[in-house]
Amino acid sequence: MIVALYARYSSDNKRVESIVAQLRACREYCQRYGYTIIKEYADEAMTGTNDHRPQFQQMLRDAEAGMFEMVIAHKVDRIGRNEFDYYSNRHKLESYGVQLAFAAQGFDASTPEGALMNNTLIGLAAYYSRNLSKEAKKGLRENVRQGKSTGGRPLFGYRYTADKHYEIDAHEAEAVRILFDMYNAGYGYLQIAKKLNGMGFRTRLGNLFGKNSLHDLLINRRYIGTAILGKNTMTASGKRNNHRPDPDDMLIIEDVCPAIIDKEIFMEAQEKMQMRKRRKGANRAKREYLLSGLIICEHCGQAMTGDTSKNKYGKEYRYYRCPKKTRLGTNVCPNKSISADKLEDLVISQIQELFLDEDTLDQLMDKVEISYKKMVENTDAELAELKKKLAAIDRKIDKFYDFVCDGGNVDDRARERYRAMKEEYSNYSKQIEKKEAVRPASISRATIRKYIERYRKEMATGKAPNIAGTIAAFVDKIKVSDSNITIGYRFTPVDDRLEKLESAGALGGSRTHAFSSGG
Repeated sequence: MIVALYARYSSDNKRVESIVAQLRACREYCQRYGYTIIKEYADEAMTGTNDHRPQFQQMLRDAEAGMFEMVIAHKVDRIGRNEFDYYSNRHKLESYGVQLAFAAQGFDASTPEGALMNNTLIGLAAYYSRNLSKEAKKGLRENVRQGKSTGGRPLFGYRYTADKHYEIDAHEAEAVRILFDMYNAGYGYLQIAKKLNGMGFRTRLGNLFGKNSLHDLLINRRYIGTAILGKNTMTASGKRNNHRPDPDDMLIIEDVCPAIIDKEIFMEAQEKMQMRKRRKGANRAKREYLLSGLIICEHCGQAMTGDTSKNKYGKEYRYYRCPKKTRLGTNVCPNKSISADKLEDLVISQIQELFLDEDTLDQLMDKVEISYKKMVENTDAELAELKKKLAAIDRKIDKFYDFVCDGGNVDDRARERYRAMKEEYSNYSKQIEKKEAVRPASISRATIRKYIERYRKEMATGKAPNIAGTIAAFVDKIKVSDSNITIGYRFTPVDDRLEKLESAGALGGSRTHAFSSGG
């Protein structure tokens, strides 16, 4: 049976060793039952109270694409600590024909007894998480009532006192007042950002101001002296939304910290914001963008995102746009939007032409096998080098112990060198454990053939259940300029006619196309 492993540790248990131990137990479980591991997924410092975890979501997408027949986790609570998410995702996996098993909890959930055990364990996991959250919130609510920080960086315009109260930062407060005055006078976000950036102001992270950062400042009630807690709490759907109406259980304490903006000016800005929002009309329908995460703006290096627009006749078009240009304007990035339909059709046709022709199947399988072996070899080489460095530090520490045992004088300098060696030893150990946790598992040539044949058939019929995942299997990245696109492949195309192919390495390649942006 072909299986995948999943491991997770939460943000209140910051230990990469937890991931290593979980994967080790899962590998031993697979060895006992003769399972073949095709892929391993690990989310570090990610809560189990929702399923918004990058590796977990990738695992679900790969399961839908039919990459494996079973997912194995260490325990039930590694999959999730929320009953709804757990059962919903379990149902998804089962609908994809994928079973779920737990290395440290050997029950069969298909039996009445096993189902009872499964339900009990997920209920206990959910209780533990909610009780921990309840206790943590008590301290946060008390801090809000006293006008103290609840953690994180201070809001732009403020700084913390020694006892964690808010006080106004005079320099940044000037930028806040300019923001509200210009917005109420009718200026747009890009005009305000240009003004603030030109005056030398930067966000709390040191970046240029843009549309999103200015909007978030305009709606923050801290500027009128009001502290809140619970605005951005998770909804029943497992999502957070800072722009939804105030929930009933939200804590609001007015006049608890120094105000930078008068309440009348703040309310005027909120009213203008609502008026502008109403003028934009109804929200546009959500569309699928097959190349999300693969397209890079060649001018500024930003990942391009999908968007829609309408012409004067009301017809809707899909585009990929540079978000930096959208936020900061054409003076920052000159790239144009590019038609999503044209670009997606081009990429799909290129994959079919270069990789998925039946005559090239054996050649492609060779390249995949070589690529996979090289990836394993690179990982093993990195591990060997790390272990070599670890052994060298270990020998130095042993010599230090011998020096001490022989009555050597341990002064401050010697103690400092010892601390440095121990820290270096710990760092190399952690790197080795992390590298071993993600080391690719062995994969057979028959398995490679199975998946390549599936990709070929699905793309040929246009019925691939996960076309975006199929594209990502062959395309590394797509660079877009205002006149050309360059498709970078994970493997050198097997089409021998590409004599002028610009090679990007022994197992990669790229192909540049002149392309009309479409708008």
